[in-house]
Amino acid sequence: MSLRSAILSFSVLLYSSLSCVGTLYLYLGPTFSGKTTSLIFNCRQKRDQEGKKVLCFRHVVTRDGNTEALDCQKDGLKETGIILNNDNYKETILATIEESAPDIVIVDEVSFFPQQFSEFIFEVALKKDIDVYCAGMEIGVEATIFPGAIELLISKASDIATQKKLRREMVTRRFQAVCYQCKKKFEEQGFSLDLMPRNALFMNRLIFGKGANIPNKIIPGYTDDNGNKVVEYVPTCVDHYVEWDPNNVDEDVQRIIDEKSLN
Repeated sequence: MSLRSAILSFSVLLYSSLSCVGTLYLYLGPTFSGKTTSLIFNCRQKRDQEGKKVLCFRHVVTRDGNTEALDCQKDGLKETGIILNNDNYKETILATIEESAPDIVIVDEVSFFPQQFSEFIFEVALKKDIDVYCAGMEIGVEATIFPGAIELLISKASDIATQKKLRREMVTRRFQAVCYQCKKKFEEQGFSLDLMPRNALFMNRLIFGKGANIPNKIIPGYTDDNGNKVVEYVPTCVDHYVEWDPNNVDEDVQRIIDEKSLN
């Protein structure tokens, strides 16, 4: 074998070994920033246009009574799939992969999974040769980074970028939203440069339209039987972020906190 042929053979072998690894795509951003919309578009493009087999998953905590795996509040788009919780995610994902042999796995609302999820889902991409798309909120209502899986995934993405690996093991994309209050004021008072909506860095939890950013409380979004939004999450800028004041709580707000809180 000539030297050129040997180099060519080695190059093909090296490429094959490097390409036999899935990529983990991490979509970060506040609520209403388009994360889930992008997941759904990716799902439909890969499945309907490229013929890929796609599995969709979502954490159970984020929608009260909603069973769609991908449910975009912003655009009304939906995709069916499997709902996960912190106790069954590992067994459910592995069993479904074993049964369905997908090319792509999509997981929405990863912010609510525990830290162990980050290492698990990264191993799924690496060892199962599956492209994995994950989306979640980077900042919670406490105006700090979510302490669970998302924090470690962000750290892992930073480590990979620093090491400058040849393989595309992880790709991070950040989404932006405009402040809910700024946009509302802008629409009500008309065009003005002084009222241009600002980018949302944080998120407000609203209960009956009032700020309820209680630390360390998990309260799913909730709409009553009449279609009124009781608990909702909206993107917000620094100026419109509502600090939680435990000494000034409306009785109706406290009732919803007691009834709907999951922890």
